[in-house]
Amino acid sequence: GSGLEDLWGTVYGKATVSHMMNGHAYDRCLRAFTLTAAALMNIAREQFPDIQHCFGQIDEVSKHIISKEMSIEDALKNPLLLETLPQLDACIKTIEKTSRTAKLWVQLLHTIDLALKFVYAERTGDWIMHLKCTTEMLPYFHASGHLPYAKSAHMTKISDKLSEKEMDLFINKGYFTVK
Repeated sequence: GSGLEDLWGTVYGKATVSHMMNGHAYDRCLRAFTLTAAALMNIAREQFPDIQHCFGQIDEVSKHIISKEMSIEDALKNPLLLETLPQLDACIKTIEKTSRTAKLWVQLLHTIDLALKFVYAERTGDWIMHLKCTTEMLPYFHASGHLPYAKSAHMTKISDKLSEKEMDLFINKGYFTVK
């Protein structure tokens, strides 16, 4: 296995981990994946000195968000962060090339990132991000046999069924999600 069951077993009970691995306990599973990503990034921080600089800059922006000096929307437009993210991607690509195990864990990090982006899009009513994430998730739906999810994800002709005003509300005002 990948070691996730052993890792999560240090935080959750064996029965809970079994439920999480079978697709149940969604909230716990999302939390476990978030903790897993944090643990992996801490390992990367310790073993790869180049990545430490990137994390230092990201930490600075995070402190401003936590102290409410900066909104998340402003942080995403922050020049320091925009400069750092490509450097971080380059460091992660370097890590990925070190071993097959590293490649597996980096792939997991990308999947976790996708899931978290999707949850963010749903909670904020960001239709464009929702579509982008859903498009990126289509291969996972097909590979795992979740064909009803894959079928419902194809919403390319929704504009034919809604008026211009309804489409604007749907896309720009977050009416596609339940709040």
